[in-house]
Amino acid sequence: MAQDLSLGGLLLAADALSVLPDDVGHELHTRTDQALRLWEAERTSKGAAIEAKAGAEFPHRLNLWRAYLQDLAEKPNEAAAYGTEVRHRVIIERLLPILRGSVGAEARELARADEQLRLRFRPGRFVWPSELEQVYPEGSFWYLYGGPSETR
Repeated sequence: MAQDLSLGGLLLAADALSVLPDDVGHELHTRTDQALRLWEAERTSKGAAIEAKAGAEFPHRLNLWRAYLQDLAEKPNEAAAYGTEVRHRVIIERLLPILRGSVGAEARELARADEQLRLRFRPGRFVWPSELEQVYPEGSFWYLYGGPSETR
């Protein structure tokens, strides 16, 4: 049974596909390039619908991210799950350009959540597979370069 992919999940999949290693087959590179071009065409032709989907997903991802940060504040051992949970924060970042500034109060909530994380954050190594570093530069995706302290 096929599972629907959220817009955020699709954006992350497209990011991962954009950095396929050279040693994968030519056919896979060709199919990946075709899929990425199709996605760009859809983004252009169905921009309003995609923006609406992003608008619906954004608060959901923000709530999940804030809930994780709250759990982390109460139970520092939740830091072990950071590499998985930070996916919500990356998706939020990837949705922002699609929303073109129409997030208002949610942007302020995101800023508060980022400040909450910064209080515990220790800069360090990239938390996801190294081939994705070129997709997620440290300036915009600072929270992927380190993690929360396991102490309060």
